[in-house]
Amino acid sequence: MTSRASSNRRQRGFSMVELGLSIVIMAAGSIALMAAVSKQAASIRDRSVAQNLQTIVDAERAYVKANYSSLVGSATSGAPIVINITGAASGSFQSVQTAGFLPGSFVNKNAYGQSAVMLVRQPVAGQLEVVTTTLGGAKIPDENLGNIAQLVGSAGGFMAQKPVAASTGYITGAFGGWKTLASTWTNGSNAPTVGHAMATLAFDSSTAPGQYLSRVATGTPSDNQMSTAIDMNGNDLKNAKAITATTVTASTSMSAPIYYDSTNSAYYLYPAHTSQLNGLNATYISAQGGNISGGLVVGALNTANGVVSGGDIYVSNSSSGIISEGRVEGRTFVDRDNATYFVDPSGTSVLGSVNMVGTFNSLGSVNAMTMSSGTIKLNTQAVPGAACAAGANGTLYIQNDGHLLNCIGGKIWMLSVN
Repeated sequence: MTSRASSNRRQRGFSMVELGLSIVIMAAGSIALMAAVSKQAASIRDRSVAQNLQTIVDAERAYVKANYSSLVGSATSGAPIVINITGAASGSFQSVQTAGFLPGSFVNKNAYGQSAVMLVRQPVAGQLEVVTTTLGGAKIPDENLGNIAQLVGSAGGFMAQKPVAASTGYITGAFGGWKTLASTWTNGSNAPTVGHAMATLAFDSSTAPGQYLSRVATGTPSDNQMSTAIDMNGNDLKNAKAITATTVTASTSMSAPIYYDSTNSAYYLYPAHTSQLNGLNATYISAQGGNISGGLVVGALNTANGVVSGGDIYVSNSSSGIISEGRVEGRTFVDRDNATYFVDPSGTSVLGSVNMVGTFNSLGSVNAMTMSSGTIKLNTQAVPGAACAAGANGTLYIQNDGHLLNCIGGKIWMLSVN
């Protein structure tokens, strides 16, 4: 009885040995599972870093082809040119993103918080070398660096934290396919350092932009850009929608309905109508056979030989005027602010007041004049007792002996002088 009961108790549960073995097996399985999950997460992270770097490298390849001539003219065999991937320009070179080779949504930051920069050197004339290095962020373990470089492909590279002796101070390519001394790729704070992913590209004249101008957009801006002056050899350039230029020089003539100031469209030259100019400096002004037949509105008008106008000339600035060291000729000179006042040399003039320092000579009549000082000389002669027009009452005349005469009631009388 006792033996059977003891046997029953053993069958109802695990022995301590069995339980211990189960725990060990479960722990080992959990560790293996965690390791697999961790490795899978690291693999995903590595792929993300590699894809980010590959996207940058592809954009850089197009960027260098588009700017090959400029880069060849600037890069040297010394410290590399630094070109930003995103953000502000570096010197005269736009960032890769600003130049249109990366989408506006692209973020220059990998899974380790590292950002990339492009470094360009020209070790041999006409040959460009590019190294893309990541900066900042957390250092990437050597095992992951090798995996990332392999995922990028033959262009991929890195600087290991614990390199083999022969690779110390070098950027090493995937599968050992290439290496370059890191110190030659240093420009200030833009320097390759251990624990960072990198890549390389090389260009020469054979990979430079083609010799021919493409008629359609190819995705590479240089395919639609000239690298030298274009000579039309006397032929026309037709059907252009808009021409943007720093300077336009015409050896004979340039035709257009209207010419606008590119920085302020309120100013323009309209040959067939009135033009609005801020200032005009000219040795001679000629239009339509030597005359300006329309209106001309300027802030200042300077001309050495003269201005002949069959229409109006306006001085728009109230503080300026027309200054001439020769003659100013016109049929009528009108007050710009009040057209009821004017000077008509051959007719009647209406003036607010006239201030004279010297002698006032009149060949006709002078109406409603008050004179405070100076002299008046009359040139129209008459004789006392002669008839004068009824509307001429008050008109003054001069007798041949100098006596002053006056028209009163249709008859000329001598004024008495006391």
